[in-house]
Amino acid sequence: MKKIYLTFVLALAAFVGAAAQTGYYTGTITVALGGTPIEVPAQTIALSSTSITISNLDLSSYPTIPLAGALNIEIDELVTTQSGDGYTLTREGTKSINVLTTLSPTPIPAEVALESGSIDADGKLVLDLDIDAGLPVSIDVKFEGVYSGALPAGLYDTAENGATAVAYYSILGKKLNAEPANGVFIVKYSNGKSLKVVK
Repeated sequence: MKKIYLTFVLALAAFVGAAAQTGYYTGTITVALGGTPIEVPAQTIALSSTSITISNLDLSSYPTIPLAGALNIEIDELVTTQSGDGYTLTREGTKSINVLTTLSPTPIPAEVALESGSIDADGKLVLDLDIDAGLPVSIDVKFEGVYSGALPAGLYDTAENGATAVAYYSILGKKLNAEPANGVFIVKYSNGKSLKVVK
């Protein structure tokens, strides 16, 4: 019985794979459009197991950046890979969004690329995004921040492609009756995937 239990735990751990700490990260966003970078402090982004979300980034007060209104960016199809004591975040291709600029009265399409992303051993998240909005030069957006809080409860009830949570396990492989309110645990989804969660 002991051998079966150990085999189950090891198999589940391998099944989960690399998982960075999901949640809110607060830090500084640096924006540049060819010229001197502009720092926008106290910005918070959301990192889930499959996406990065930057909401309501208002750059309208910076005349060197021709963006009007709030900028909202969601990078989905995120891939997290363990790298030493930290993680790398990657996404193939670009994500299409609409942006409002001072050069046009209507939103224009733009392409966002995740040039690089990482979480180091101390939990510092660094992102480098490139936004091509049809301007002479692309807009470079960099974020550096640290973990500042858990995502809303219930976020782990669904995974990509509509899969739903079917079971919860402790980090040692013991099945739980419900999703824990906090701590480290494992969620198993209906599509066969599992995710280690830190809340």
